[in-house]
Amino acid sequence: QTPVALLPMKLAVNEKTNEQLCSRNREQTQGMKIISLQIATAALLASLAFPAWSDELKIGAASPVGEYTNTIVPAIDKKLQPHGYRAVAQISQGSQQNVEDVSSGKLTVALSQWDVAALAMEEGAGDKLTLIGKMAPEALLCAVNKQGRARSLHDFTDPRETPLKVSVGGEKSGTAKTFAYLQQLDPRLSGLELVYEQDVAAELHRLTSKSRDAVCFVMMPNPDNPLLKLVAQENDLKFIDFVNDKLANAKIGGDNVYDVIEVPVSPGVWGVGADTVNTLVTWVGLIVNKTQADLGLTVLLNGVASEPDLLPPTSAAGKALLLYDTYRIKAEEATGQWSEKAMEMINR
Repeated sequence: QTPVALLPMKLAVNEKTNEQLCSRNREQTQGMKIISLQIATAALLASLAFPAWSDELKIGAASPVGEYTNTIVPAIDKKLQPHGYRAVAQISQGSQQNVEDVSSGKLTVALSQWDVAALAMEEGAGDKLTLIGKMAPEALLCAVNKQGRARSLHDFTDPRETPLKVSVGGEKSGTAKTFAYLQQLDPRLSGLELVYEQDVAAELHRLTSKSRDAVCFVMMPNPDNPLLKLVAQENDLKFIDFVNDKLANAKIGGDNVYDVIEVPVSPGVWGVGADTVNTLVTWVGLIVNKTQADLGLTVLLNGVASEPDLLPPTSAAGKALLLYDTYRIKAEEATGQWSEKAMEMINR
């Protein structure tokens, strides 16, 4: 037992000890609150920077092995992830089916050639569709037999008692719809007999035997494409220039549907030393159902589709874009040099 005389001293010590314990507990509690606040703040910032994927955005693409499915949609997905979306490619027959699916509301967003979308919008789907972005170029290439009835675009527009037989891919292919649009732009092309056959390589062989007058297809510029190699290997076949004013001046919403560019059509090191033709080049864009997509999503997609570094430079689509830029710059330089020479002659 503690002597009575020492009780005040012991009580004072106990009070001091209790006060120290309480102070330590308060400091620990305050420290835990600060740590908890820091953790909560970090979690909030992380959620703002990389929000939970609240929406899976299905995007109409094309075949399972094409650039639409394996390059463009994954590139869009990468850009959308920080904003709370996951882009997933929906396999389809291509631009025409995509336009139909978005117009009907089956899909909200899809990829499409600009000319195919323009055709649909002019035929009545304009109230539902918004067309945004020019992500990758696609060139219209037409092969003919050097000894055949079609030697140039003039032969395509010439009225004939026996129409030219022109193969344009499957009935719902992008190329078939390209020709439907071109026939609206230049009615003289309506005199063609269009042949719908999906196997382009087989059609090129038929061209050598003159059972076809021309074989046309839309593709991303790539001089190492097997179809281009097939034409290059056949001495009787060649690609022709395919452009006139009626076609080149097509517009939608004030934007050109086509550019006219020199496109390499024979094997080479991405165009170096290759044969070229002047032809129509349309673009891969995004079609959006504006009655289903809110304004925020449409603005976001427009920003993504307009990014210059969207496509991986090593992909076929990325290389096609680089090739297009290379030949566009060459054309602009050549035009500039011609203009300078013309001015020099005028000023003499």
